[in-house]
Parts: sequence; C-alpha cells; structure tokens
Amino acid sequence: MLILEGANFLGKTTAAKRLVELAAERAARGVKLEAPLEICDWVLPVRYCHATRPNLAFDFFGDYRDMISIYAVQDRFHLGALAYHEDKIDAEQMCVLEAWLGNVGSYTVVFVTTERDWYKERLENARKPVPNLAETVFSVERLMQANEIFYDIASENYQYPVKVDRTLFIAPDKFPDDDVLNSILDSWYKRVALVIGG
Repeated sequence: MLILEGANFLGKTTAAKRLVELAAERAARGVKLEAPLEICDWVLPVRYCHATRPNLAFDFFGDYRDMISIYAVQDRFHLGALAYHEDKIDAEQMCVLEAWLGNVGSYTVVFVTTERDWYKERLENARKPVPNLAETVFSVERLMQANEIFYDIASENYQYPVKVDRTLFIAPDKFPDDDVLNSILDSWYKRVALVIGG
C-alpha cells in the first residue's frame, strides 16, 4: 500500500492518480524489474483509493485494518487521524496499525509545505469558486494547523514516533514530477518485494 498523506491542496490527489497511471504504463510496457523487484510484477497495475472524511461511527483503529490493501495507492489514510482528529489513535494503536501496514509492504509519503503565506493564499483561493466549500471541509486555519502537525510527524517531532518513509516539501514551483513519482514507485516496489519475497 502506497500512502500519500498531508493537508489539503498540496497535490496529493494529483500525485496519487499520476502514480496509478505510471504503474499502469509500466505494466502495459511489460517492464521487467530487476532483482529483487521482479518478485512483485504482479502488483502492477495498482488502483487509486481515497479516504474521505470519516463519519461519527468510524473506528480510527479497527476500521483501518479492513481498508489495507497491497494494491492501493491510498490518498489519505491513518496519519490524517493525528492531524484532524485529536486523541483518536494512541501510540500503542499506531504501533499495531503500522505493523499491519508493514505486512503488505506499505510505504508512506507525507506532503508538507514550509511556505506558509503561499499555502494560506492557495487555500483561500481554492474556496472562492466554491461558495459552500467551507461547509464541507475544514477551515483555512485548521488546514494550516494540520500542515504543521504533518510537518511535526515528518520531522519526528510528533508526541510519539510515527513511521514516514519520505517527505515531499511542496512550494509554488515544487510539485513532484514524474521522476520523483517513479522513484517513489521504485521504493514502494522494493518494500513489497522484501515483504512477499521473504
């Protein structure tokens, strides 16, 4: 499972959908992967999955287990609970959840920005063409706070250890291109190969 995490409007969904396309392109070309990657040719292609805002009945521990899939490029997952839903997952639960993810060779990428003024303007501009957007998503201030929490998670400054494999720093002229996304796919495939290859 390749997991993309981070606050809204940092390019996660665009990147996740492009990762699925790149994986499909590799499969269509019949790309042969070098050892130990040839073990996991069967992983290709993968599917795009998106975790929407959870409802009141969502179990922030057990319900994640049913969502875990070796085939998924997952747009948002468990780290969002830390950034948006305080006290829903404790350190012990996170440790178990990460073990479940490890069983399928998961690889977690966090999107963050340190360009706070740019990010605030980006969030405010995203709301203008959609008048009711404020009713369906978090406020600009809450999204800015979420970005700070994701930054703390990625920089190992969160209140307890959380596993992050790669951090992408997003800026006005710095969104992940195909080279970056292909390197993420390679890292994920290597992880899966180690898990399924023993």
